[in-house]
Amino acid sequence: MNQTKKIFFVCCIFCSSLIYSQEPDKREENSIDERKQKEKEKVYIPAADKQRTLLKDDSKKQAEIKFRYARELQGEGKLRRSFQEYQDLLLLYPDHERVFESLMNSAEILKELEEFERAKIFYRRAYEKEKNRERGQLAYLELGRLFAQTGNEKKAAEIFQFLIKDVPESRIARLARMELDSSSIISETVKEDTPLPEEKKETPTNVPEWNPDSMGEGLEWK
Repeated sequence: MNQTKKIFFVCCIFCSSLIYSQEPDKREENSIDERKQKEKEKVYIPAADKQRTLLKDDSKKQAEIKFRYARELQGEGKLRRSFQEYQDLLLLYPDHERVFESLMNSAEILKELEEFERAKIFYRRAYEKEKNRERGQLAYLELGRLFAQTGNEKKAAEIFQFLIKDVPESRIARLARMELDSSSIISETVKEDTPLPEEKKETPTNVPEWNPDSMGEGLEWK
């Protein structure tokens, strides 16, 4: 009986040693699997996408540098050089946040150079770029003012009326009403809604006044 117990005890020890000898391997395998799972969960960015991201960031910086340089030239009165820098920015970086300002500044330069027809094109492009924002509507207002300045007050009145109807409660609408009131050409719609002035009766002058001393025989004039 004792011999049997000894054999059983030895077998238990041997089995336990086998089990414990395998546990480190299992733990190592589990840690490897966990690392693999974490690697899979990481966001994978291909090298090409990283390159595009870097180029995009660099292009933003370059566009900002070009815009500031163009604005500096404009402030120094170097209008044609400044205008060319704005055009380069619009061509190379059409989606940059400075595009609207570049369009407006280009229009202002052309207006100062008295190239009014070209200036109108840039005001319209600025409006189309941000027609749903106040600064885009302001560009359209400036276009109307330029039409009035160049003698086409009928077209100017159409633009002012459009803004009044499009954004009736805005600051732009108030400015458009002021411009419309100062315009010498008013559309037919406005004319129909405007009542005609009442006809004034003139009071005759030099009316003879009765002089009681004359006993009705004469009239004195005042």
